[in-house]
Amino acid sequence: MRVLLVITAIAAGCSAPPQAERLSTLQASVVIDTTVHATARLFRLVVIKSTTTESKIFSCADYPTTYDLGDSRLQIIKPVELSWTGSRDDAVIEKIRIPANQSVAVLVAALAPTADGKPFNVGRGCLDSVTVSEGTSATKWIDVRATTGASCQSTADCENSGGMALECQTDPAFNGGYCAKLSCNGDFECPPGARCIPYPATGGFCARQCQAQGNNSDCERGQQCVGRIDSSASCSPVCLPTSFAAQEQC
Repeated sequence: MRVLLVITAIAAGCSAPPQAERLSTLQASVVIDTTVHATARLFRLVVIKSTTTESKIFSCADYPTTYDLGDSRLQIIKPVELSWTGSRDDAVIEKIRIPANQSVAVLVAALAPTADGKPFNVGRGCLDSVTVSEGTSATKWIDVRATTGASCQSTADCENSGGMALECQTDPAFNGGYCAKLSCNGDFECPPGARCIPYPATGGFCARQCQAQGNNSDCERGQQCVGRIDSSASCSPVCLPTSFAAQEQC
């Protein structure tokens, strides 16, 4: 999923009030381009100052492991929630007023309802510090990466929200690590946009769903969209590491 940000810092005229000189307009457009993100129904965008309350420089590498949405150390300028119906034909656009001439960062989370109704972050994205001078504009894309199937080195790199925790699968067959919910008995135990795939080593795991076998656009680099027999004995297209994908395709 990609979020398009158009930030315009309006140059105030001589008669404008002082505060007008410090305002920009940020227009956010959500572009759905992967199967898993199509399950999202709410997008959270949080504009923050590029420095924390501890006077540290915020980096996207710290999100969400060090700083998550709602962290009191983040200097939040504007939080926005965008609802979405689920139709790719619908436009999700929001205009936000933010300070001009100030370095800001933007955090994004894509939330989808789970089987028990709790929201799960199916995707996260971040834009490192950007500054827009008065009278200029900038267009920025934020890549929102799916959380299931994300590369990882440890479980700390994986999503934990909505009462559902993903773990880093480091089995040698999962080259580069793979964030997944382990020990599933069916899709109902998986995050939105995932399928329960039998695997003796873990008692099954929830793999990221993709659109069609051979179309790897839904998958991370180093992964392939392949068919695997799921818990209901159907052939489901899922994203798996190349080192694992060749096993037992359907």
